[in-house]
Amino acid sequence: PVLPMRDFTLRLPDVGLEWRPRRAAGYVRSLRRDRLRMVVRAPSRGAYRVTVAGRPVTARRRGAEVVFRMAVRPGRVARWSLDPAG
Repeated sequence: PVLPMRDFTLRLPDVGLEWRPRRAAGYVRSLRRDRLRMVVRAPSRGAYRVTVAGRPVTARRRGAEVVFRMAVRPGRVARWSLDPAG
């Protein structure tokens, strides 16, 4: 979301988002096994390290967005995060 505030947190049973000036993180609980294509607007300029379930994953920057893939399983929470690289 594009919001007028610098910090934002949303926690629902099946999806959540935490937004900070230099970090974004969230989770998804899926109904089926799948591989999601995530497109997340980076909180600020610069390089980001993306992790899914605590492990680094390959991501690419597309303008202001960071694009990565994330495996999900039925009923399980899949967590992701964008942290500044370096």
